[in-house]
Amino acid sequence: MGAMTPRERIAYASIGVAQGGVFWLAHETWPESTPGRALVMAAVFFAASAGITAQMCWTRRHRARLATLALGIAAPLAAIAAWVWSQVPVTPGTYGGDESRVFTWCAAAFVCLYIAMPFAQIFRRDGRLAFPYRDLFFHAWTNAFVGMLGQIYITVFFALIQLWGGLFELIGIDFFSHVFRSDPFRYFSYPTVFGYGLLVGRENARFPDAGRSAVLAVFRFLMPLLAGIQLLFLAALPFTGLTALWGTGHASALLLGLTAFVVLFVNAVFEDGETAPPSPPALRRLTGAALAALPIVVAIAAYSLWLRVDQYGLSPERVYAIVVCAFGSLFAIGYAAALFRSAGPWLGAIRRVNVALSLAVVAVGVALHTPLLDPLRASARSQVARLLAGRVAVADFDFASLRFHLGHAGDRALDRLAAAHHPDHIAIAQAVRAARALAYYQEKPALAARLRDEDLELLGSLGSVPEGFTEFVGGPERGLRGQCFPGAHCSLFAIDLDGDGAPEHCLVSGETPHGYAPPVRCFAHTAEGWRSIGTLTRDGGAGVDVRALRERGAEAVAPRYRDVRIGEQVYRLAP
Repeated sequence: MGAMTPRERIAYASIGVAQGGVFWLAHETWPESTPGRALVMAAVFFAASAGITAQMCWTRRHRARLATLALGIAAPLAAIAAWVWSQVPVTPGTYGGDESRVFTWCAAAFVCLYIAMPFAQIFRRDGRLAFPYRDLFFHAWTNAFVGMLGQIYITVFFALIQLWGGLFELIGIDFFSHVFRSDPFRYFSYPTVFGYGLLVGRENARFPDAGRSAVLAVFRFLMPLLAGIQLLFLAALPFTGLTALWGTGHASALLLGLTAFVVLFVNAVFEDGETAPPSPPALRRLTGAALAALPIVVAIAAYSLWLRVDQYGLSPERVYAIVVCAFGSLFAIGYAAALFRSAGPWLGAIRRVNVALSLAVVAVGVALHTPLLDPLRASARSQVARLLAGRVAVADFDFASLRFHLGHAGDRALDRLAAAHHPDHIAIAQAVRAARALAYYQEKPALAARLRDEDLELLGSLGSVPEGFTEFVGGPERGLRGQCFPGAHCSLFAIDLDGDGAPEHCLVSGETPHGYAPPVRCFAHTAEGWRSIGTLTRDGGAGVDVRALRERGAEAVAPRYRDVRIGEQVYRLAP
C-alpha cells in the first residue's frame, strides 16, 4: 500500500473512532425490547465489518469503489445479525436455546469476512471480477498476519495503560485508572488502536511477509510427519477395528480435525501453485499419499457421524458437524482428484477447488443463520419425526431439550406433539406439560424417572410409604428428583431418632458410581408437613452400608457425648 499522507492517516484513524462511537452508543442505549436489540446489533455488525473492509482495502484511488465494497460486505452481515438477535427473547421465557445462534454467528461472520476480504482487495485494486489465485493466496496469508499485528497493538496498549493507572494509584492518584476503566475510553480507544495496528501492518510489508514465509516453512517441514501420522493411523485400523473409534464419542471431531490439518499443510506445500514442485521428491510422494488417503479419513468420520444421527437424531451441534463433514468430503475428493491430473503444474487443480469451496463456505455459513438452514429448526423437526415414527419411546424422549435447547422451534415442536395423533398421545401430552413446568433443563426427569411409591424398596418393619412422602422428596428443591426410579434401588426405612415414639424416615439414594456408599437423608413429619432433618454419616463422611442395613436393620443409639449449650447456641462434639 505504501506510506499514507497525514490527511489519509487521519481519515484511516477516524474509521476506528467511528466504530468506537457505535459500540459505545450500543452499550449505553441497550434496548429492553427484542426488535430494538436486533437493530442495535445490526448497527454494531455494520460498523465493525464496514470499518474493517475499508481499512483492509484502503488505497488512494477509487473511493466510490471502496465505499461500495464496504456497503456490499457489511449490509448482509448486519441483516443476518438483525435476524439472529430478533430470535432471542429479552427475558427468559417459556423456552431457551435461541441465544446459541449469537455465538455461532459471531464465529461465522468472522470466517465470512476473512474469506471475502482477499476478493474485495483484488476487486478494489482492479475493478474487475477476475481473481488470480496468486493474489488470493497472497492476501489470505497477509491479512492473517496484519490482523495479528492489530491484536498485538491492542494487547500491548492495554498492558501499558493498566501499568499507567496502577503506578499513579500507588501514589494516591486514581484519576487515570478511573478514566482507563470507563466505558467511553474502552469503546473508543480499542478500535482505534486496532486500526492503527492494521495500518502499520499494511504499510510495512516486511512483517506479514516474514511471518508468512516462516509459517509456511514450518508447515512444509512438518508435512512428512503429518502424512506419516495419517498413514500410520489408517494402516492400524484393520488390526484394531472401528469399534474403539465409536466408543470415544468424538471420533468424527478428531478425524475432521485431521482432515483440516492435511488441507492446511498441503496448501502450505503447494503455495500459489506457480513455484516448482517441492523438493525432495519424497515430500511430494508423502503429500500425494496423504491426499490419496484423505477420502478414507473423511468417509470414516462421515460414517461415525451418521451412526450418531441415526441413533439420536439431529441436534444443532450435529447439524454443524454435518456441514463441516460435507466440506471436508468435498476438499478430500477435490484434492485427491488433483493427483491424477497430468496437465498443468503439480496439484494445480486444487486452486479451483479452494476458490469454489471458500465461496461455498461463505454461502452456507450465512444460510445456517437464516430460516433456510437453521440448525434449531432442523433439529426440532428431526426429533419430532423420531418420536412420532416410534423410533424412540415416549419415556425415553427428551422433551426438556426441545424447550431449553431449541428455542422458538422447540417450543412450537412441543405444541405439535401435544396435539399429535399418536397411540401414546396421553403420555406425550403429560410429558409436554411436565417439560413446560420445569424451571431449568437440569431439573428434567424422564417420565419413568419421576419418584413414585413403587420405586422405593421398603426395609425393616416398614409396610408402606408414608402419605405425601414421595411428593415431598421428589420435588426439585430436595435434590432427589430423578434419582430414585426402577434400577436405582432407592431404599426407605423408619427409625425413631429423637425418642418421641414417632418414627422418622430415612431414604438411601440409588447406588453411586465408583463404589461409593450412597448418602442417607432423613425426614420427619410435623403438623406443617414433611421436613428434612439431616444426613446420616460416620467418621470420614462415608454413607451407609446398604447390605448391612438390609441384613441387620437399624437402631437408634444415644450419642457418647452430650451437646453443650452456651447462651442461645448449641454445640455438638465432632469426633
